[in-house]
Amino acid sequence: MVASYLFDEIITPDMMTVFDSGPSPASALEKGIKRLKLNCEVFRGQEAVDNLDKALDLGHPVIALMGRNSIFTEKGHFIVLAGKNSEGKYIVNDPNLENVYNPKMIEGYTNGFTREEITLGLNGIYIFDTKKDFIDKRDKNILIKNTSKKELIQYDSNRYIGYTTQSETLKSGTSENHKTITNLEINSQITRILSTGNGWDLVKSNNYIGYIKTNNLSYTKEIDKEESSITYYKQNDIVITNQQADLKTSPTNLSETIMNIDEKSELEVLATTDSNWLLVRYNGLIGYIAKENTMSLLEKAQQLYPELNLNNLKAMKTIYMISNTELRSGNGIEFPSIYQLERYETTRVLAEYNDWYFVLTNENNFGFIAKSDTKEIKEKEIIIDKSSNKLYYYIDGERAYTIPANNIKKIILTNPNIINKKTDEIKEII
Repeated sequence: MVASYLFDEIITPDMMTVFDSGPSPASALEKGIKRLKLNCEVFRGQEAVDNLDKALDLGHPVIALMGRNSIFTEKGHFIVLAGKNSEGKYIVNDPNLENVYNPKMIEGYTNGFTREEITLGLNGIYIFDTKKDFIDKRDKNILIKNTSKKELIQYDSNRYIGYTTQSETLKSGTSENHKTITNLEINSQITRILSTGNGWDLVKSNNYIGYIKTNNLSYTKEIDKEESSITYYKQNDIVITNQQADLKTSPTNLSETIMNIDEKSELEVLATTDSNWLLVRYNGLIGYIAKENTMSLLEKAQQLYPELNLNNLKAMKTIYMISNTELRSGNGIEFPSIYQLERYETTRVLAEYNDWYFVLTNENNFGFIAKSDTKEIKEKEIIIDKSSNKLYYYIDGERAYTIPANNIKKIILTNPNIINKKTDEIKEII
């Protein structure tokens, strides 16, 4: 509850830590506090009683560990003390609904508990930053993180005007196998956005953005740097839109809209700019989206798993399950299951730890999967993901298309060999 309040998002116990992994609930809570990097001061016994009122009066949220003598439990139980009401009584948030709906306790949950009721059986308190202090520290950390972006590897983003030296196809990625965005005739005018350094340039032509082989382009003029001062940095990331947003042809709200993107859509970040815009790929199209409209899943993973040293985290490859598989909270079978992945369900690999993958599922869950339960997607492949009722079309391990399938079971039953068929072999079926 306290973590959700501070972060302004739902954070469950499973996301914080493994609550049955420690010798006591208190040690498990402290592990979760450390994982989320929350500032917390702990008092036990009489010190907890002595410091409780001061903390609440200053606006600090408090988690209280109640013992056997408490009215809240017969063994051990955590409650959240959110403050005091106008009568000086204690406002309690209790995750135990049996307590909340207990007729003998409804009065306390409605109008507040007395000091005697709270301190009876109080074994310890965990005092957290006030919301203001938490936000100030978070914003300071974000500022430090943003300024460090200047240390990222820059793309060659000097912009040029040129033309195609032959008929060409504008691709969604740096290979011939990627989706064709549009066809360009010989001598089509293009503007280079950046050079990837691997034989492909990212260009814009007639408000389409895509990749063309550098050897098939001829540049005639460099654009004045005052007209094009955007710097691009390499950035492997996955972001989720936090609201409906527009995919733009340039990093400005005044540019043309390529398409509207729904809330909670997954975008692959190709590069970041120094103007708070992201260059992204979505369903085979490339464009710009304002960073404020997105949430970085990789930053969230780093926040939830600080002990894993995920500084170089990136979307490495895509895998699918060869059998029903447990997503675990750690890299070992001794860690409990967070979620079950079905056979053929796909996930993104973000890091490798010996015989385990650290992954991001299609439901945006982070966790670990045994490598032996998976297979890597390579070349051109179709994957039927029964969990989301969709067909996913992959090129060189990158998701190129998402195709809704209204009757997945029928497709599988009538075409049992459809799984992992090469694209050319499956066109007639689709």
